[in-house]
Amino acid sequence: MEEGFEHGGRLICRNFGSLPFVVFAAWDLYDHHRMVSQNKPIMRRLLNDYFDELEEQVLTDSQNGIFQTLETVRQTIAERYEEGQ
Repeated sequence: MEEGFEHGGRLICRNFGSLPFVVFAAWDLYDHHRMVSQNKPIMRRLLNDYFDELEEQVLTDSQNGIFQTLETVRQTIAERYEEGQ
């Protein structure tokens, strides 16, 4: 079977030269640019949605959000300040 592939590859190269390679490279370049142009806006939208959701969770989550952490720090400082007086 491999001999058939070798023979076929030599036959293609002998008759067509580098044309198949050039055609494949051109198609691959076109396909890459098409995929990027289609997927870039989708990825940008998904990342923006993700970061918006992450920001919302970080700011407002009652257990793990930044406001809860800041409130805990404030209470700790207030308690220690009252103990010192």
